[in-house]
Amino acid sequence: PDPRAPADEVTSTAATAPAAPKAERMEQRRVTRARERARGRGERRIVELEGRILEGETALQELAWKLGDPSAHRDPERARELAAEREALRIGIAELYKEWERAAAELESLADVGAATEGGPDL
Repeated sequence: PDPRAPADEVTSTAATAPAAPKAERMEQRRVTRARERARGRGERRIVELEGRILEGETALQELAWKLGDPSAHRDPERARELAAEREALRIGIAELYKEWERAAAELESLADVGAATEGGPDL
C-alpha cells in the first residue's frame, strides 16, 4: 500500500487482497471436485456399458448356437424369430459400442482438461 494514500484506501486494499486468492482457491477446489464427480460418473457409465455389451454378446453367442442346431430350422417360424432376435441383438450391441465410445471420449476430455489445468496427467 501507498503510505501517502488515505487510511480508508489502505484498509480497503489490505482487506480485499487476501480475499481474492482465497476466492480463487475456493473456486479452483469447486471446479476440481466437479471434474472429479464427472469423471466418477463417466467411469461408472463405462463399466455399466461394458457389462451390457458383455450380456448382449453372450446372448448373441447363445443365439448362434441355437441357430446352428438343425432342429431350429425344422420350424420356419421359429427360425425367422431367432434370426430377427439375432439382428436386434447385433443392432443393440452396435449402439452400445457407440455409446461406450462417446463415454470414453468424454472421460478422456475430462482427463485432458484436468491435465491442462493442474499441470500434469490426470489419470
